Amino acid sequence: MLPNNKQLVQRSFLVIKLSKELLLEISYNCNYNCLHCSSVNCPGEIKLSDLDKYRFIIDEVDTVRISGGEALLNDDLIDYVEYFYDRGLDVILQTNGSMEIPVGIYNRLYKIYLSLFSNYERQSLITGNIFSFDKCIEMIENYSNVVLCSPIFSLEDSINLIAIARQYDLPVRFTSLLNHGRCGFAEPLEEQIKIYNLIRHQWDKIIPHCSLTGECEMENKYVIKPDSSVLKCASTKQGKRMCKNTRR
Repeated sequence: MLPNNKQLVQRSFLVIKLSKELLLEISYNCNYNCLHCSSVNCPGEIKLSDLDKYRFIIDEVDTVRISGGEALLNDDLIDYVEYFYDRGLDVILQTNGSMEIPVGIYNRLYKIYLSLFSNYERQSLITGNIFSFDKCIEMIENYSNVVLCSPIFSLEDSINLIAIARQYDLPVRFTSLLNHGRCGFAEPLEEQIKIYNLIRHQWDKIIPHCSLTGECEMENKYVIKPDSSVLKCASTKQGKRMCKNTRR
């Protein structure tokens, strides 16, 4: 087991309202084939040398969430992490849990956003990998600063995830689910909101997300995609409109 980073443990994620966050999608290279992935078949890769072009964004934000695809497949990930860490930003790594996080990267992370969806059967079906659930549990047991992340697939799946969160005393970040590509099974947004409202009081470490609460935080977010385009909200990258500001 890796040593705990005391600085990370002492800071409570749950009491912090999103101030300014950058979602950096380095590339969409991934070792899973998730049914609901909104990034499948999207081209491009952000090079480390490209980051200075976005200083007008980086100088504004307090937090950067590094994602993909699977960001840990990038051999130079430590350089990206250090770029932001050295500038005093809180660095979040979003991962599917399939790969060990090198100590040099882990020691600079504020949080790990781990994609975990339900139980073994559902996780295997969604990711297309029969080892994905066990790998996620292994990551939970090896790292101290994990946040469980999942779209609202169903009421049953959400309850299953809360049970895991309770077992390991972890925060959960639920988001809405988009219908696109191979994902044609998402409930209407109104039904997802109903599910969220049913479960949000079942665990005191559920993190509110604007796609389900309707409290749009679009003005506090940026997204940089691998094709170098800049968006204000990740829900718009597939032409979707999930919150009140992006529906206008």
